[in-house]
Amino acid sequence: MGIYAQATYEILPRTRLTMGGRFTYEDKQESGSQTLLAAGGPISVTPAPSPGLGIPSSIDFKRFNYRVALDHKFTPDILGYLSFNTGFKSGGYVLASPTVQPYAPESIKAAEIGLKTQLFDRRVRLNLAGFYYDYKNIQVQRFSAGTIVIYNGAKAELYGVDLDGEVAIARGLTINGGLSYIHDRFKSFPNADFIIPIEGCVPAPGGVCQGSAAGNKLPFTPTVSLNVGGDYKIETDVGTLGLNATYFWSSRFYAAPDNVLSQPAYDLVNASVSWTSVDGHVTIRLWGKNLGGTVYATSLLEGFSGGVRSLGSPRTYGMTAGFTF
Repeated sequence: MGIYAQATYEILPRTRLTMGGRFTYEDKQESGSQTLLAAGGPISVTPAPSPGLGIPSSIDFKRFNYRVALDHKFTPDILGYLSFNTGFKSGGYVLASPTVQPYAPESIKAAEIGLKTQLFDRRVRLNLAGFYYDYKNIQVQRFSAGTIVIYNGAKAELYGVDLDGEVAIARGLTINGGLSYIHDRFKSFPNADFIIPIEGCVPAPGGVCQGSAAGNKLPFTPTVSLNVGGDYKIETDVGTLGLNATYFWSSRFYAAPDNVLSQPAYDLVNASVSWTSVDGHVTIRLWGKNLGGTVYATSLLEGFSGGVRSLGSPRTYGMTAGFTF
């Protein structure tokens, strides 16, 4: 159940104040059982929640979150803003494993300052934002006995800048791009899973040690990422020819709070050539993805068998044809 309200008021010429709030109430219950079958028959039945482990049969969450924002139009094409928000991500049960304790809600305090601009007769669009996020009980994943389980880290902090823009170079030719820098660290995480030996603990085969991940980077959060793309459309008597190319680069990121398994820095190049009929009904597109043949992971997982990577597609070519009525 949720109740939400927001209002915006112009407190000064071209300056607006926005305030909003939301109250959320959630009630979750768990009941049932988990049955393990072998040779067509049950060999074990585990009630959910599992008795004797102190797992409650119901949990509830009550949260009030709010937003305060101030924006000012310096000109019709330049907007500056400040905002502060609180929020939460609900907790819950790990339904795939009735012996695992429920995970707590994740909460965040987020501040942002930025500019949104359109310049030079709107031939240039440029947006810049700086942000700070303070997490409490941040939710992370672990792989346990063949099941993905959510558990809580204590505190985490992120801050950084985002830049994105687009430039109309000439008729039919546009260049776009973006750059992101993120500084991210766990401020406190005393019970993080480690798949390697740490001080005072050597994990058993298929097991983990629990230790402090304070100072480690958050999973799947590259420090720097950037993208650059270009589109060129040429109008002809027989239709429109379109050319597109994109480049993406990411710095290293990690799979889990222990910062062991990682995806090193990598880049991807994609391109396409398309033709669209004069009436706009028929489109034929030739495309190529990962033209550099980069070997990279789309999924990283630390489990009982060690590190597991799912790789992205290799260099791929194709053709797509479409017809619109």
